[in-house]
Formats: sequence, C-alpha cells, structure tokens
Amino acid sequence: MRLLHVPHTTLALQSYQMEFVNSTQHLVYPIIYDQFQIHDCCNGLVLVTSRISQPSFRSQNMYVYNLATRKRTSISIELLPRDNFEDEAYDEVFSLAFDPQYELQFHVVCFRQWHKERWSSDNIFLTFSSDSGTWQRGGNLECVSKIAHKSKGTYLDGRLYRVTEGHEIVSVDPNNNTCLVTKFDFPDLSQNGISEIGQSRGVLHFMFLNESHMMSIWVLENDDRQNWILKHQLSLEEMLVNASFQNIKLHPGKDVIFARGKFGRILSIDLINGKESEFYYLYYPSCSQFWLYMHCFLV
Repeated sequence: MRLLHVPHTTLALQSYQMEFVNSTQHLVYPIIYDQFQIHDCCNGLVLVTSRISQPSFRSQNMYVYNLATRKRTSISIELLPRDNFEDEAYDEVFSLAFDPQYELQFHVVCFRQWHKERWSSDNIFLTFSSDSGTWQRGGNLECVSKIAHKSKGTYLDGRLYRVTEGHEIVSVDPNNNTCLVTKFDFPDLSQNGISEIGQSRGVLHFMFLNESHMMSIWVLENDDRQNWILKHQLSLEEMLVNASFQNIKLHPGKDVIFARGKFGRILSIDLINGKESEFYYLYYPSCSQFWLYMHCFLV
C-alpha cells in the first residue's frame, strides 16, 4: 500500500508487491504475512486482512487502522456467525462505516454471498460494532445480483452504500442493522458495463462506465423520491489503461475524479472541462487499486 500525500486528500494504493512506506510501516510490524488485502477506506480508517499460511498453520486476521494516530483495532473473523454455510460455498465482501462527525465508533459490514453457480436467496449481511465488539446478523440481501467486487461504495449520512453487478443500490444502516435495495433503472445502463456509487460534497453520485469507456454520472437531488439527475458524461477511452472503478475515484469536494492512466500515471480529471493532469507517477505500475484517504485524529 502506498500513501500519496496532497493537500486535504490522500490516495491509498494497493499493489501486488504489497509494500509499505512512510507512516504505514509500523502498522503491520511485527505481523508476518504472505497475503495482505485492503478491503476499504473510510474517513481516516483503513480495513485490512492479513493471512499467514504454513504447512501446519493457517490464520487470517482483520484490522482497522488509523494511519494518523497509529492505532490498530483487531477484529475477530472467527466470531462471524456461520450458520450452516459451507466455507467454500460462498464469499464475503467487507465494507467499513465510520463518520467522526457523529460518532466515534466504527462498523464493519460483511456481505456474505453464495458463489454464482450456487446463487441463493440466502445471501445475508452481518455488522460488527466497535462499541460492542461483536458481530450481529442482519436480514437477507433482497437484491437480484451479487455485490460487485470492483465496487468500493461509500458511507454517507449514517448509511453504507454498495452497488451490485446488476446496478442495484444496496444501502445498510449499521446502527440498526437494516438494509434497503433500490434498482437504478435507466435506459443508458447496460449489463456489460460497470457501476459504482460515491459521494462528493455530501451528495450521492451514481457512476456508470460502458464498454466504450463512456462514463455517465448521476446525482441524487431528492432522496425520498429517488430523483437522480444526469450531471456529467465524458469519454475516458484515451486516458485510461484499464477502465475499471477499482481505478477511478470521486474527489470528495470537487467535480474531479482520480483515475489510473497509461504508463503508470495517476490522473486528475476535471469533470467540467474534461481536462486531465498528472497527479502522481507510479514507480510500481502493477498497482491494482486505490482508495481516497483523509486523516482523522479523533480515534
């Protein structure tokens, strides 16, 4: 993981080399791992898992890090309620929910989904609270398709948002462990494209990238009526090496996106005029994905 410092905004990147630099180095020491994964980044906290595999020993650990205060909280994955699920029959997608403006506790939401060949209505979500230190099972996920792994989602006004492979919006309230599913149904959407949900200036944004690398962005003007307005549309075909929302992020305070461009470049792209500028050069072009990161000194 790399942290790229710029005023008010930082990018946290994960590469196949899994190298740690600067202020992140002390956070994993003395953990020895052969697999390390960043799952999410939310308002100054980073959710990661590390796995140790040896012939006679296997262990997986989950942690929430605060890179500013150098604090680490361990979360027991073994305490996740398993019910009658077979270990190899499903996968789990984790998201982090934290907003220091309202509360000092954080939540981790686990979306447990059957593999495609065994798709079932028994997909569920579970919520971990740092306040209680326990996992609680929520209800079933009433979405048609699976939570998209390439989606990172966002946390806004007490709700965690993710999108599915079928462009549904899944929102979870981790405080009362409830879930809502909304179908984002517009003629512009194609099953062959990918979607993502994020926020900028405290407003939800729904982004869709089609096969021709044309990106459309809608904003939510009325939450109660689900009134989405198309705000931006631009082509990213000439800019990006790999058009995927693993490599595209919204600026939290401007009409700007960050994207992985060609030749190891991280680009800043103005959504108003379409102009691009080099934000950072990756010395390790194998970087697979990145997150926006902002410091938090409260916890």
